[in-house]
Amino acid sequence: GFPCTSWSMARRLTHSGPGPLRDGGPGLWGLPNLSAKDQAKVELGNRLLRVTASIAREAVRLRIPFVLENQKSSMAWLTEPLLHLVRKGAIFFEAHYCQYKEPWKKATYLLSFLAPSLQQVLHVCTGKKGVCSATGLRHLQLNGLDEHGIFWTLRAQAYPQALCSCLARAIREQLMVWNYNIAPFRSNAMVVGVGSLSIC
Repeated sequence: GFPCTSWSMARRLTHSGPGPLRDGGPGLWGLPNLSAKDQAKVELGNRLLRVTASIAREAVRLRIPFVLENQKSSMAWLTEPLLHLVRKGAIFFEAHYCQYKEPWKKATYLLSFLAPSLQQVLHVCTGKKGVCSATGLRHLQLNGLDEHGIFWTLRAQAYPQALCSCLARAIREQLMVWNYNIAPFRSNAMVVGVGSLSIC
């Protein structure tokens, strides 16, 4: 799949974090006048998104389930290659990291095609005024640096272990459904299922 690094809206024009690489308008595929290092990040992000979308389009054509993930606010969701998948029947599921034992809320989207079992394990926070509905504590804000000088947004990039476990369980259940539905092709079912599922 494609990484969220260069597509993140967390990269804003502030003094507390790295500067923006894109915007939601003409600069969606990259802002002008970037440094060589940032330009390389943008170009890599663009290539990986286009390749991922191309594979997903083929999966749609063949009716093979898949899942793509990026944070809810990712500018990647504004791109035509991913909007095309939505028009072809892919649907969004939402999950919040705080529901999976993380101190930050961090809303993420999973763009899913023919994988309805995911909905059973994905949860969103219903707390009010910055208080987590799972823990009753205030969400940690992903602003600035932690005590080790690492950006909080970078700290929050990794998938919560609890979310991974839930997704693995849902994928296993979905694979069982696929195997049941294509019993004459049982020898290939597991390979098709695993190979088609992209969790970025």
